[in-house]
Amino acid sequence: MRLNWAVTLIFCILVILAAKVVYAGSVGAPSYSIYDNRVAFSVSAGVAFGQRDVHVIKDDDIQDELNSSMFLSKINLSPARFFEIYGLIGASDLQLDDGDYKGHLAATWGGGIRPMIFPSFFKVSEDNKLFIALDGQYLTMSTEDEKISATLHEAQASLIVAYVMKEQIAPYGGGKYDYVIAKFEGSKNDLRGDLDFAVFVGCDYLVTREVFFNVELSIFSETRIFAGVGYKY
Repeated sequence: MRLNWAVTLIFCILVILAAKVVYAGSVGAPSYSIYDNRVAFSVSAGVAFGQRDVHVIKDDDIQDELNSSMFLSKINLSPARFFEIYGLIGASDLQLDDGDYKGHLAATWGGGIRPMIFPSFFKVSEDNKLFIALDGQYLTMSTEDEKISATLHEAQASLIVAYVMKEQIAPYGGGKYDYVIAKFEGSKNDLRGDLDFAVFVGCDYLVTREVFFNVELSIFSETRIFAGVGYKY
């Protein structure tokens, strides 16, 4: 019971304190329900805050910092064992520190696929605790301030390693290639992320077999924190 309250408290603190902290959805841990043939389904929602160093594509010497906050919901479906597909929808903004651009909150959408590498077709016992997966994800949003419209695209490919521990805690981590570009209508100063590679660590806490909390931190290509809650059917 104390552990339940502690995880809930940490989740709430992360959501409250991150009120200004990049544009990206969480990678998340692989699904652990792989020992039967039923179709697995889950829904989740969370908030992400972060910052990313960017530069003008045609002039690397012109740099800026892109900030964004996001609310994102995720619908995840496993139509077959060892394979997941998901859709993403939510709202986010886009702001530049030096460029004096303050994009309004706007619709954000995307999706991804996640094949399991291990166990996958390897024969393992039902008490296996190690999971390794690949993840491909795409997100986009369009926003505008008083004068200029902007569209941001992000594509990322990740390798995830997760381990299910006692007390239904599943820490995970990995690395990802993270490509981001921001295009501004009527401007030649389109922006590109300075770094394309990041590492991330996170943790799922399964309150019950259905309800879970998730927190995740990414560094290098971006500095971003994500906190969410979900329900598995």
